[in-house]
Amino acid sequence: MAWGQKVYLALNNLKARDVTAQPLFFLALVAVIVGVQLFLAGFLAEMISLSGARRNDYLVREKLNIK
Repeated sequence: MAWGQKVYLALNNLKARDVTAQPLFFLALVAVIVGVQLFLAGFLAEMISLSGARRNDYLVREKLNIK
């Protein structure tokens, strides 16, 4: 709702619809919750993969004689 509409409603003693009464509010709330959950899942997966037992195992194709 635009600012001018709110002023008009306030001057005429009419009630504007609350933000929480609009379906878009709940859709945005669900999107934020899902986004936080996805971020945390990725963060935990990254932490688990970095602390694995085989993180320092490397495949060596060729050994060079470098002094």
